[in-house]
Amino acid sequence: MPRRRSLPASAVLVMMLAIALALSGCQVPFGPQAHVSGTVYGEEIAAREAGTSVPIPLQATVTCNGVATAAASDGTFSLTVSQASNYNCTATASRYSSVTAHFSGNGSAFALRFGPKRSSGCDNVGSPPVLTCSVLAPATATLRGSVTDVATDKTLAHVTVQCWNAARAITTNDGSSRITTTTDDLGSYVFHDVAVDPYGCVAGNDETLQTTKLTPGNTTTLDISACVSGCSSFKYHQGTVIHHLTAYLIFWLPKASTFEPNGSSARFEGLMSQYFRDVGGTPFYNILSQYYDAQGGPVRNEVTLGGTYVDTQPYPVAGTQADPLLDGDVVHEINRVLDAKHGQWKSDDEHMVYLFTGYNVQECSGVLPSDGCTFTRNAEADFCAYHSNSFNTNLIYAYIPDVNGCLDLPAAQSPNGDPVADAVISTVSHEQFEAVSNPTLGGWFDGASREGEMGDKCVRIYGPLAPDNSNVTLNHGHHYIVQEEWSLRDQGCVLALS
Repeated sequence: MPRRRSLPASAVLVMMLAIALALSGCQVPFGPQAHVSGTVYGEEIAAREAGTSVPIPLQATVTCNGVATAAASDGTFSLTVSQASNYNCTATASRYSSVTAHFSGNGSAFALRFGPKRSSGCDNVGSPPVLTCSVLAPATATLRGSVTDVATDKTLAHVTVQCWNAARAITTNDGSSRITTTTDDLGSYVFHDVAVDPYGCVAGNDETLQTTKLTPGNTTTLDISACVSGCSSFKYHQGTVIHHLTAYLIFWLPKASTFEPNGSSARFEGLMSQYFRDVGGTPFYNILSQYYDAQGGPVRNEVTLGGTYVDTQPYPVAGTQADPLLDGDVVHEINRVLDAKHGQWKSDDEHMVYLFTGYNVQECSGVLPSDGCTFTRNAEADFCAYHSNSFNTNLIYAYIPDVNGCLDLPAAQSPNGDPVADAVISTVSHEQFEAVSNPTLGGWFDGASREGEMGDKCVRIYGPLAPDNSNVTLNHGHHYIVQEEWSLRDQGCVLALS
């Protein structure tokens, strides 16, 4: 009889351990091994709910070819698998959508990163190569609700509901941020698998934007009250809006000129710049978030001061009522400065130039008697400022004069101790709000004419004043006095939208 050999105790122990691990669901790599290590990032949920992408290290679970490990608090992970010709590694985390990397290789070590940027695939970068895949995004959500007639409270069946992803609208601006559906027989609508971001929705022929925020993996209800008849004549005319304003300021001030008859031109310029640094992200500028276009969705509550430029080039004319500047001079000066910036300043549908001229320098929009001026010539067309656009160069601009007849405030004292600058800032805000909501004169205005823009509807309406004669406090605690602006939600003039 042949003798049986008994296995060494150590071998038996290894076999028993392997069997136990296999029964517990763990895979133990045998033979040649591959080491996979890297980091996992997820978009911070609170930031995405507010419309921004902020990547943070994520304690996700990473599974490669059936072997799983948990990432540390700093997002790092490391695991070992049996070498193979192909690898599938997936990062998963609660309240997040998973991301999977598919790759192949003959090596014994692989570097794999999930994030920190968004990506549609995985790219090899660096030396030695590192496979970089997309950051983990919050899990999708459901948006549902009903549409009712604002006058009768009856549900509206078979009406179109359009919603814009406010965050995606800024990065794409091509209409892909819009989702559309139709209410059912009961006036209800639903969108499934919607990215977590702020949304603005309209229903039927009512153009009043209803806004909401979504949370990962949950259902959010947004009921919409729509106007069916007798609606406001202040409407959207299918043009564009400026979604994220970048402002450039040109101070055209020849050496013999000044912005302040009794003050400092430098202080004037500083207050103008300060306003543009202060206004974005405030309840005042948030009024504009109700306005949108069909391509890119709502205006974002964001303003960037892209730069300032002081130009001492002489005016081509005297700048008097008898010999005023013309709009052609304004556009020529702006283009001259843009050329001097050598492409650093952009001229497109998200950038705007504000041109300031010296104290009591007069201007007319044209040469005909019917054209308006900064002085009395045609009561129907005269102005204190205006905004316009040049189709040839995609230039959006505002002309901001500094003339005595337009420096009127409701109080003798100003919040910044500079009545000239404070009065001009109110004029600037007027043109800013109108240009953002109607940059190419085809966006939002009252009736069928191009008059009656949102600033026009509230001109010289300031509301109650604080003891320092301000009516708004913007960023950095700075106080201003500005006119109110038209709110679609309130159907009236307001100084803030929460």
